[in-house]
Amino acid sequence: MSKTPPIRSTWFRFYGQRYLLGGSLRAETLPDERGVWLDFLCMANAGDGHFDSTNKDALAAQLLISRELLDRAIKKFIETKRLSVQYDEDERKDIFTIVKWPYYQAPMRKHKKTGESEAAPADHLPPPPPSKKEIKKYRKIDRALTTIPPPKIAKKGSKSGAEKRPLPDIPKDLSFKVKDDLREMKAKIRELERLALNERGRQMAGFTEGELKARIEKARKEYVQAIEDRA
Repeated sequence: MSKTPPIRSTWFRFYGQRYLLGGSLRAETLPDERGVWLDFLCMANAGDGHFDSTNKDALAAQLLISRELLDRAIKKFIETKRLSVQYDEDERKDIFTIVKWPYYQAPMRKHKKTGESEAAPADHLPPPPPSKKEIKKYRKIDRALTTIPPPKIAKKGSKSGAEKRPLPDIPKDLSFKVKDDLREMKAKIRELERLALNERGRQMAGFTEGELKARIEKARKEYVQAIEDRA
């Protein structure tokens, strides 16, 4: 008698505080690209970190996004080593893999009640209650996150801190789509500048002061160049 195949999990571990404050995803991607990333995580959950597509136009339609956004997001995730893509010539499809899926999702384990080994992914089983040591650690993290001091805005002419410098206005004679892309680029720059003003937030995001300044300068140059190209 054959065993019943394991039921795939309908949920997966998602680290909210790391997504908001502790990781580099927010600084490296635009808001619409982060939306695609969350969709990719949900799709990969059904395949233990993998999902496939035979047609990118159909994939974009499934996610209710434009093909341009899909291609841009995939390129960004590959460049930042979050996603890998392999082409299956036999089945003529792209196989997408979330690179760090095994790192963030728990490995297979035995169920305490049934004793079944590798009967289902660990994230399909109810998570065990946290230990006293873990509770103490979580409370310490919570206190750190809720007591972040307000950023100190550097005074004009001050050598310390970061300043919010003006950016070129978006031309009014552009299409709505182009204006929207430029607004997102501008929002990314302002978000990085706000992070530069908050030392603790910068440290939690894993940036040195020099790295963050270089990232801001690169984003500003890309924004200015995008406006000049459409002038």
